[in-house]
Amino acid sequence: MVCKGFSECHTKNIKCKGCNECLVETNESNPTVSEKGISYTIKNRTMLKVLKYKVDGGLIDGVDEKRCDYLMMFPDCMKSFFIELKSQKWKEALEQLKNTFKILYPSMNGYIPHLRAVIGNGVPHTSYNEKRKLLKEMRRQHIEATLEIKKYSLFNDEV
Repeated sequence: MVCKGFSECHTKNIKCKGCNECLVETNESNPTVSEKGISYTIKNRTMLKVLKYKVDGGLIDGVDEKRCDYLMMFPDCMKSFFIELKSQKWKEALEQLKNTFKILYPSMNGYIPHLRAVIGNGVPHTSYNEKRKLLKEMRRQHIEATLEIKKYSLFNDEV
């Protein structure tokens, strides 16, 4: 089940009744999320406001939906990063990112979506067909959308 107050939460910083406390607001220079020894960091050199959401078990709760682990949103530059951290099984990570994007993006008011699968082992070739199909689908909604599947030790972004 998706948090019904997500749109108000990220646009007006209003928590809805029954909030899962899935949001951490910060302006740290290197916001990081990690799970099971795998982490993902964004360089935030200009110290922009960051909304870090715990998606799995927070923003989207229950067992019915496939979802990624985290969502980081930068309201000042309208960028969003959907993040899935996996030790392996990149195909499953891609499916989780795809589903989370379909669920949350319609209420994100034009944020540029960046999907990131951070994998411990077994990263596919960059021309992987399913990756290209998903990126094409995302770009129908926002031309600047990006999708990356990379090994965790090689992964960072910058806003």
